[in-house]
Amino acid sequence: MHDGEWTGLCSGSCIGHKRIETFPPCTTDRLRLTVTEAKAKPCIRSFRVFRTI
Repeated sequence: MHDGEWTGLCSGSCIGHKRIETFPPCTTDRLRLTVTEAKAKPCIRSFRVFRTI
């Protein structure tokens, strides 16, 4: 969320059990994960964000 509006950081598809995304540093107090399409019921085991150098 940026200035009260949701903005996208990354999008795409994943085949397999893991997806890792990188994006420029940003500051926020909220994150949202949206699954728009799936062949089977999604099972999100973890959703983590890290600051890396």
